[in-house]
Amino acid sequence: MLGAEARVISPTRILRQPPAPGRDEPPVVTCLAMQPGGRLLAVGGDDHLLRVWDHVDGRLVHQLAGHEDWIRAMSFLPEGDRLVTAGNDRKVLVWTLAEGGVAHRQLARHEQVIAGLAISRDGRQVAATGFESQMCVYDVSSGEREATIKCPCRDMRTVVFSPDATMMAAAGRNGKIRLWDVEGMETQRDILAHSQRIRALDFSPDGKRLASAGEDRRACVWDVQSGEKVQEFAAPTAKILALCYFSDDQLASAGSDNLIHIWDVAKGQHADVLAGHTGSVAALDYGQGTLASGSFDTTVRIWRLGGEIVGADRRFGESESTGTR
Repeated sequence: MLGAEARVISPTRILRQPPAPGRDEPPVVTCLAMQPGGRLLAVGGDDHLLRVWDHVDGRLVHQLAGHEDWIRAMSFLPEGDRLVTAGNDRKVLVWTLAEGGVAHRQLARHEQVIAGLAISRDGRQVAATGFESQMCVYDVSSGEREATIKCPCRDMRTVVFSPDATMMAAAGRNGKIRLWDVEGMETQRDILAHSQRIRALDFSPDGKRLASAGEDRRACVWDVQSGEKVQEFAAPTAKILALCYFSDDQLASAGSDNLIHIWDVAKGQHADVLAGHTGSVAALDYGQGTLASGSFDTTVRIWRLGGEIVGADRRFGESESTGTR
């Protein structure tokens, strides 16, 4: 439950998305991804453009065209120089972000909207799912479809690989989580987790727990081996749209109350509230001590959870730095 003792923390930097050429309004943010071990932050929205920021100094590095509709999902490959994106145009695109320029290629095209994708830890496979009752797994390098997997419903919203890449989990409208063995692509377990649509899944860094969140205003933590629920957190004022582990015992959730809630999984307590967004928070990602959040208010906010300020100065008009209270 929400605890009265929870601290309220403000962001250290705000990245305001600029309007696309020829448009007056900036895009709502629908997805984002932090570069592993690097400074880049990729952001997607409803104006079909991919924006790549340096989240440390607040500089907009790239504004890239390639999609023809909303971008709904994205993830960096582990080495950090390639990014996979997907969305309403049914395309899966692979972007190469090199110092000499940016290139992209189409990996695949689905029959329906793609709402979720995930990259295996070794960077070899990408799984994509969406508004159809199947999920496709591709070889990132060759583009070959390695598997087509039956899903529990026709509205799948999220898919994740376990940290050791031996398991995969996906979920959607019917509130059920399905887990597969990656090697044989065989169903291992179904978990009836939520009473409404599941919007987000994330494995803990050690791979022992799987967190789920959805429109029934609950975040749950499951033991991967047994399928038993080990923790539940209620967010009674909001549908939960995004979820992110940042340690084995700390979990962030966000949604339609414009807030990000930090949960202590081990103690079962509400630890912190990250406040500042003025619209639903639709995306979260974490890396190197930094949490990034994307919102329908057209901003991305950067949070240093230990209180340090990200970036020493404010040099670019597209971003703002703020204090922590």
